[in-house]
Amino acid sequence: LEKTDFSPTMVTCFNFDQDGNYLFICDAGNDRVMKYDLSIPWNISSGTAAGYVDVTTPETTPRSIFWNKAGDQLYVVGTGTNKINVFKTTSPYSVNNATYTAGDQIEISPRVSSVYNMKMTPGYTKVVYHDYYYYTREASIGSANGTINSVSLPVGNTNYNTNLTQWNAYIGTSQTG
Repeated sequence: LEKTDFSPTMVTCFNFDQDGNYLFICDAGNDRVMKYDLSIPWNISSGTAAGYVDVTTPETTPRSIFWNKAGDQLYVVGTGTNKINVFKTTSPYSVNNATYTAGDQIEISPRVSSVYNMKMTPGYTKVVYHDYYYYTREASIGSANGTINSVSLPVGNTNYNTNLTQWNAYIGTSQTG
């Protein structure tokens, strides 16, 4: 990746779009999500800086980022609010015009202690996340066309697995972080 004046200072996660044409970096040191265009899909060495969105409002401790299926909603999760904060865009995977409207958050119910990484499964039917205790947990989502409208944890907050191989199996190979 090219060095730019907005190089990240504390990367907490990264993610790609579905086709590997864009790399997104969660920079908790500057409370922003950065985008890089990849001239060769999935090859981060071919990346050039393409912009960023400041996520200070509402999340001062961003830990995880992911997109809905259409690429018009960026989900930012952190330890500051423990909610899924929704940034909407007017064009797919654009961070330069991503906007947050006050209260545009999805409660994680029951409340979760410090989400550190969250991804949607490839079928866009569940989210899988790591919490403060490094448990991998799976939650059903209310979803319309790959857009989250609610998150419900299983009764008892079951630990699904702490194994990284299992985590990767949950999220699929195209979503890493």
